[in-house]
Amino acid sequence: MTELAKEENLNKKLWLNSLKLFLKIALIMIAMFFFVIAILFYLAPKADAKIFNFFGLTKVEEKCYEQIYKNSGNTSDLYNLIIFDMEHDYFKQELNNIEKMFKAEDYEAFCKKLNASGIKSANGNKSLYPYVADTNSFFKSQQLRCEIKLGLAGKNDDWKDRAIKLILQNLTDDNLFDISFESSMNLIGLSDKLSVSEKTDFAKQLSQKIIDGKSFQEILNEKAEKIKMAEGLDEVQKILLKNAEVKLYAGQYYFEVMLSGGKETELAQQILEKHSAAMSEYKNLLSSKN
Repeated sequence: MTELAKEENLNKKLWLNSLKLFLKIALIMIAMFFFVIAILFYLAPKADAKIFNFFGLTKVEEKCYEQIYKNSGNTSDLYNLIIFDMEHDYFKQELNNIEKMFKAEDYEAFCKKLNASGIKSANGNKSLYPYVADTNSFFKSQQLRCEIKLGLAGKNDDWKDRAIKLILQNLTDDNLFDISFESSMNLIGLSDKLSVSEKTDFAKQLSQKIIDGKSFQEILNEKAEKIKMAEGLDEVQKILLKNAEVKLYAGQYYFEVMLSGGKETELAQQILEKHSAAMSEYKNLLSSKN
């Protein structure tokens, strides 16, 4: 072997050894990185969430928010997790976490606190009140939305029964501000994943329900009457209530159109007139100074 060949062979060995050393160091650094990430996941998941957010790993980031809630047990951290799930359309996770929220010992106190915070953050913008001033209605609407979205995606076989049950529960409970009926009718009525006949079938199933001896139509009429008869409300509550009335008529309209096979019946037109009148009153409330 010539001196030149020996030198080339030596250089080759040195290059291979350098490459091996570099790869070993790189592997050690990667291992250390993931080790630190794993430790942070349990000790400082907020830091991990920022890292995964930077890399666009939202599903792993969601796990960090889960861990934050597990570590603290705070309802506020559960709320942040729900909002994250909602913003990323993680319907199954959001539904599970909303059900946890309803079971929280401080649920009512948390809702009141968030309502007050929402009104303050609205800073007098009355049109924002329906979105920030009734946390309980927000959760109920989101719960129903998740059930329907999962059902339409084929992930809940019994979604119709579950959705109907929630619709009826929300219509008959004490919260007059709830707007989940409209949002559910909107989702189903405008869905491109259901045929006209499937929508009609859903509406028929809902219309045939009897609760405490009352038909579905009687339940709707009673809800509307309770909204009109409500007294002793402050300004925010009046706005919430009128918004609920507007949404109730909108939901009734979608329901009637579905029930009649996609046709706008005379009854649907009458409901639209009520909706227009309520909307006019709602706008007056928003524009009033007091």
